[in-house]
Amino acid sequence: DPVLQPPLTGTVHEIALDATEQLIEVAPGVTQLMWTFGGQVPGPVLHGKIGDLFRITLTNKGAMGHSIDFHASKVAWSDEMRTIQPGESLVYEFEAQFAGAYMYHCGTPPVLMHIAAGMYGALIVDPPNLPSVDHEYAIVQSELYTGPRGDLAGLDMSTWKDAPWDGPRYLTVLHLLSVGKNWRLRVKVFAPDDGEDIVPVRFGHGHQHHVAAIPAQIAAVRHVQRL
Repeated sequence: DPVLQPPLTGTVHEIALDATEQLIEVAPGVTQLMWTFGGQVPGPVLHGKIGDLFRITLTNKGAMGHSIDFHASKVAWSDEMRTIQPGESLVYEFEAQFAGAYMYHCGTPPVLMHIAAGMYGALIVDPPNLPSVDHEYAIVQSELYTGPRGDLAGLDMSTWKDAPWDGPRYLTVLHLLSVGKNWRLRVKVFAPDDGEDIVPVRFGHGHQHHVAAIPAQIAAVRHVQRL
């Protein structure tokens, strides 16, 4: 569901996340072994405000070592980001000090393999006095790799098959956003890649629209095409 839920209430957020490996239906009739946070890919979208304290309890319910790394945090990589073995738990606590849409992911080597297998998600931190909108959405772009899990050689464009926004075989568009005339929208687009890929986003195909603002945080935006 692309609808962004309101920020968590209060200023201290106790959140439990399980690291798992499980079969997930990635398209109708197509299952794939995915490594997950919370049993879903991408992981849950977390939403808070500047100054909020996030206290994440990660429990490893899988069969291999896993960890978690929040890019919105400033913590010791040797403590909160350490790998925990099956059956173990850790508490990852940090204060959200900067607004933006941030990646979180498994940081256990090989990191790219854990991310490609599904262990990533988005944390959104709102600034104070954010203007009101009619609807707010969060869209997480992701990719599916059909190579065997644990094989880094499979993480190249020869085995990359489908992007859930616009996949050539399994998936086309997961969600269409139906909006009304004169609605004011806020859409947060999150792409957990290495910064090399261009993520296409098209709004208002065949219709008039106005882009009110693009946050300065999105430094990788190449251009905005007004249709």
